[in-house]
Amino acid sequence: FSINAQGSLGSRTFPVRVELDDQKGRLLPGMGVSVFVPVRHESTELIVPRDAVLTKPDGSTIWVVKEKEGERDGESRQPATLITLPVPVRVLSHTRQAYAIVPEREGDSDLVVPGTQVVTEGLERLIRGAAVSIDPDMSPLAPVPGMYRTGQQIVERSE
Repeated sequence: FSINAQGSLGSRTFPVRVELDDQKGRLLPGMGVSVFVPVRHESTELIVPRDAVLTKPDGSTIWVVKEKEGERDGESRQPATLITLPVPVRVLSHTRQAYAIVPEREGDSDLVVPGTQVVTEGLERLIRGAAVSIDPDMSPLAPVPGMYRTGQQIVERSE
């Protein structure tokens, strides 16, 4: 309904007055209300695992996995050679496990699309066009016996 222009500097908030259509009388005085306020258009960024982004002082990069050009002739039963290509990206937001990214260069937008495979291990050692293989082992990581999940070693005390 209205937004008060005199906000709180400490909390960086602005009082907002909202008008609700409560025809069934379910809202009562003193009840709390949570409201989602969209501040821009729906996001079109892609989410990648945090380990897929190599962050350096000069910018962030992901390495995409792609089939080598001209590898397949249609009848070959040999698996295609997979290579890596660096794509400079801008990190828009992040969580503990993932980054929302967009490519820095317009020409890379066809490389960064839903379903693109990205490298998540060994990013520091890659070079453009390096041949890679995809590890089919999807077993979850587990701590080494004698260690806590955090990696801290269990010390058994003998008294």
